[in-house]
Amino acid sequence: MNRTLLERTKAMLKAVGQPKTFWAEAVKIACYVINRSPSTAIDLKTPMEMWT
Repeated sequence: MNRTLLERTKAMLKAVGQPKTFWAEAVKIACYVINRSPSTAIDLKTPMEMWT
């Protein structure tokens, strides 16, 4: 999960051309997106669906 979060954060910052000063906010957003994206590891459910 940490590697996925790191890669998504780097990709988001690079895609929009933001400096690393926005790192904390980008990590929060990447985590939000990951937790709401379907995963094949859990039968195409989102992690949020598995917790609720």
